[in-house]
Amino acid sequence: MVADPHYGKFSNAMSLSAAEIETLAKWADAGAAKGDPKDMPPPVDWVEGWGIGKPDQVYELPVAYDVPASGVIDYQHVIVPTGFTEDKWIQAAEVRPTDRSVVHHIIAYVREPNSQWFRGQKAGVFFTAPQGQDERATGHQRAAQRFPCRVCARGSRRKFFALGQANSYQSRDQTLFLQVHYTPHGHATRDQSRLGIIFAKEPPKERVLTLSATNGTFKIPPGNPNYRVDASFEIGTDVKLSGLASAYARAGKDLSIAWSIHRAKAKRF
Repeated sequence: MVADPHYGKFSNAMSLSAAEIETLAKWADAGAAKGDPKDMPPPVDWVEGWGIGKPDQVYELPVAYDVPASGVIDYQHVIVPTGFTEDKWIQAAEVRPTDRSVVHHIIAYVREPNSQWFRGQKAGVFFTAPQGQDERATGHQRAAQRFPCRVCARGSRRKFFALGQANSYQSRDQTLFLQVHYTPHGHATRDQSRLGIIFAKEPPKERVLTLSATNGTFKIPPGNPNYRVDASFEIGTDVKLSGLASAYARAGKDLSIAWSIHRAKAKRF
């Protein structure tokens, strides 16, 4: 994702310049010959264990999930009581699957005590969302309940918040709600992922919320090579935008994000 240069650039931009892209293309066209080993960077020192450091609290999927060698698996959901005896703010979070090859993503949510979302579902057991109640259909209604968003996804990193910032105020009466997307990878296996959390040492100056604009009702007409899908939401107060992320499946071609200020400074994304 590249920012419009008329407005600025992302502080953590990872895109290549036109000259860099041309250099790589020429190298690939020439056979991608290996360079001088003396110019190679040192090998990556992969972190064993938790990347966020020792968690203050670890939640494990209550039961292991058996992933078949092939097929399509509906999103799995499980409710996990927090067990908190006092209120908490979250500074960092990380998910560690026991078999990363079959875990496409895990999203953690905070369910408020008075929320009716999946009320009546038994805690500690996997279930699939009834039609019309999954994230794609009700994302707008539950936007403020999202925990550090996609705390595990292929290619994503662990989640830290800046000093003075924290996410998801956790009260003793809240519960965690985990959505797990398993994708078979050619071999039968079993996963029992864990979620590690580090709590903020003091109340933050800024609360970080992960909000989402989703559209789960569109249908691409057969043969349409460039079908447009829109999603939006409104924020009724002044906010500071600290990050953007996008996610769509293989049918996605390109993406643009914009906002406008209107009606008493509400921002629309």
